[in-house]
Amino acid sequence: MATGRPLYPARDQSATLLFSACIAALSFAIFWSIGDVATDNAEHSETAVKIWAGDADWPPNFLYFALLGLLGKMVGDTGELVTSSCILLAFAVGAKAFLTYGLLGELAPGSQRATRAATALALLVCFPIPVAFLVGATLSYFLGNIPPNVWHNSTTIFLMPLALSAFVLQVRDFDEASTRRVPAIMVLIVIGIVVKPSFFFAYAPATLVWLAFASRQAGQLIKGSVPIIAGGVVTGVLYVLIYHLQQGSLHDQASGVSIGPFAVWSRVMPAAEIPLAIIASFLAPLTYIVLGFRPNRTTFVGYAALLMGFATLIFVFVVETGPRATHGNFFWQTVVCSYLLHTVLAADLLDKWSSGGNRGRILGCGAIFLAMAISGLIYLYRLIALDVFLPY
Repeated sequence: MATGRPLYPARDQSATLLFSACIAALSFAIFWSIGDVATDNAEHSETAVKIWAGDADWPPNFLYFALLGLLGKMVGDTGELVTSSCILLAFAVGAKAFLTYGLLGELAPGSQRATRAATALALLVCFPIPVAFLVGATLSYFLGNIPPNVWHNSTTIFLMPLALSAFVLQVRDFDEASTRRVPAIMVLIVIGIVVKPSFFFAYAPATLVWLAFASRQAGQLIKGSVPIIAGGVVTGVLYVLIYHLQQGSLHDQASGVSIGPFAVWSRVMPAAEIPLAIIASFLAPLTYIVLGFRPNRTTFVGYAALLMGFATLIFVFVVETGPRATHGNFFWQTVVCSYLLHTVLAADLLDKWSSGGNRGRILGCGAIFLAMAISGLIYLYRLIALDVFLPY
């Protein structure tokens, strides 16, 4: 029976901590720089202020707002919680960096520390090349793409390290089941749901499908489904609170959930340009496939691809109705799953490079990641220097 392992290689603890601390400090500066930009970060901070002042109801996914208010009291940030928001989000990005660097070390153990750090840094900023924005009629650098990273939605940012941790533990449990690991996965999933249920939307079907095909005994399927069942119960409660009781809603009119193929996507960009956005968003995975790579760690890559598939299907087909119709709340799971997929593919390329794989093909795929990192830096520049987030 397998026992739990840390989420990073023990030999790299110091390097991992140093790298993540540097990323957290840099992230704090970024969040502070965009504090005046009209993003979801600022809106969520304003909501937290109202909640803690008793002027607004607690939303069902309350955890981020609770932690933000508590941190504000601890550091004496009694105003708009801008400082507290920057601290909390910087911590989340630092944790994401910690897990990313460690995962690269686990999946590419022969790679050099400097190479892993550079790769992790590129992953932390990478963003699709916005082809539709550059050559089409799409007005936004961000909208229409499925990016691996966002800097403007605090709950998604805070969810990311929880999802990444659950992903790593889940893959390890697929490879070598452990009764000790399932409760940890369940806790991470439930905590993630009360931050933002987005990742669970993809996690539940993807994990169930994987278990159904991989489990040799009914007991394995049942035990592996415990996090799905627990998460389903919590998500069901949130559904009732949000859509039936309108807990924490800012609208008088009720909202709901419906099916509307490409309804949300076609609101943010011309429908004819959606194929461009799809190609741009999945350019790295597509290049990986076209160049004929086969993953060294099949479970990591296969499960990440399955998560990404379900995440995209949900975004394409599921919509909200009523006042929430324009909120795009069934989009955010694509961001989380895109980061997971790009991370394991980058790790696989690193492993192939360190083991003497075909340099030309690896560099060809690596060039796409480099271009995405540059695109991500441009995205950050537009946020920080130009104060440009959305065209409206």
